[in-house]
Amino acid sequence: MATEKTAGRPIIGRRYRMPPPYGIGTAYTVTVDAIDQRRGLIAMHCDQGHEFRCARSQWHCIQPTPIDD
Repeated sequence: MATEKTAGRPIIGRRYRMPPPYGIGTAYTVTVDAIDQRRGLIAMHCDQGHEFRCARSQWHCIQPTPIDD
């Protein structure tokens, strides 16, 4: 049985496919910009130019898929 590869630990500079919020709409692509180990925050931006952050616990709940370039 094949399983889809999901991200365990975010890597700075890597692109990920994020599922749509609440399962509505289309998936989007983000690039990880920075990881704050002390605060547990991950900073990223999407292809449309919006910047945002999420907690490490949110990252694991979202389960983004790495994009192999």
